[in-house]
Amino acid sequence: MESAMAQPADIKPGTVIAPHIISGTEVIVTRYPIINKDNIRRYVVDNDQIPELIDTRGCVFINPDDAMKYHQCDFDGDQLVCTPCDLLPTIAAETRSARVQLDSEGNDLNRDFNPVVKKEKKAYPQSDLKHMALAVRLNSIGRIANAIGRVNCAQPNPEADIQDQKYFSKFKRELMDVLFDSLQVEVDSSKSSTRYTDYYPDLNRRLNSEAFALPFFDFKQDDRVFSSAPMPIAQNDSVVDILPYPATLTKFGRAAS
Repeated sequence: MESAMAQPADIKPGTVIAPHIISGTEVIVTRYPIINKDNIRRYVVDNDQIPELIDTRGCVFINPDDAMKYHQCDFDGDQLVCTPCDLLPTIAAETRSARVQLDSEGNDLNRDFNPVVKKEKKAYPQSDLKHMALAVRLNSIGRIANAIGRVNCAQPNPEADIQDQKYFSKFKRELMDVLFDSLQVEVDSSKSSTRYTDYYPDLNRRLNSEAFALPFFDFKQDDRVFSSAPMPIAQNDSVVDILPYPATLTKFGRAAS
């Protein structure tokens, strides 16, 4: 996938200026890390909007509102992936356009998740590489990313009553919003001294709930798995439960590859 430095420009929403791509091309635009699928959007290249930018190399120009709304991009060195849709047809088919579609109450229907609001950066008390490196080495990005996978894969107890299952789904969705927000905070850890625990001090406790105890995430890097011991299997029909099943038969009755 191709990428270039993000630059702001006063252009139409849902369009980008990408000098390396022909005008009229529909492109997939995103920025790492991808918080969730709402961060991947389809745009149309329109290089004719500001002709003098066509000779600029290594940059993608985007409407600032689109950049922040969909990609949490504040132009402090952010790289945007900008790749023609026809090179990634499967992803393109599942990707929403960068167009707001409001209902009568002002809610954006063109989303799967609530928007991530980027927090204001806070300088380190001692702005030197040593303190920044010590903060970044905690690997909270990986911890939150694993938590997103764990919570997203969790399913309600199929034996619970309908009301409890609805409560679980509501709790899960709210927790996912918190995790997406937390991931953005941790991604900025090299530029800001704040951490997800500053905003969500009880998040670690919430993540320890038995509702999200999925063996796949606890044992996926265990050297014993598949060599001397099988991976334990959760009992709540999680979408990752099929992965640890014995090679002879999956829960769907097909031989596993």
